[in-house]
Amino acid sequence: MIHLRAWGFVALMLGVSATSLACLQEQPQVAGLQGGEEGVEHLLSAQRHVLRSSVLDEDRVIRVVTPDAAGEGRATYPTIYVLDGEANLGAVAVAARHLSAYLRVPESLVVAVHNTAREPDLNPPGLTRALPGGEDARGDRFLRFLAGELIPFVEGAYP
Repeated sequence: MIHLRAWGFVALMLGVSATSLACLQEQPQVAGLQGGEEGVEHLLSAQRHVLRSSVLDEDRVIRVVTPDAAGEGRATYPTIYVLDGEANLGAVAVAARHLSAYLRVPESLVVAVHNTAREPDLNPPGLTRALPGGEDARGDRFLRFLAGELIPFVEGAYP
């Protein structure tokens, strides 16, 4: 009896594996996800902006990747804000595009915020640990930049 159950389980697993393989082969091809030049061009077409931050008293570079359908009638898109943007934009933009292609998440704007001073930006003021370069922690100011300058800029410039 146990022997028959084992063979039944093996048959079930083979059926599940075959079905999964068939589903994988039937997925639509999504531009920009297969690598190659098309994907690179899409990511390189991210729009670059330089924002002058009065809160941080410096210029901040941001890059924005818009959905393919942007400007085709849809009024708004959710926005994904990516810190360490110079390193993470590509991975996040491709992941967002992939997930939206398979209806896991809505199409989204991806906004990458480039670093100028990572540790001071990501640590609260008054931090007792010494930061590289003797800079003061300014996490509170960085949050004010995000909420008061970056988000309003993006909401005004993009759908």
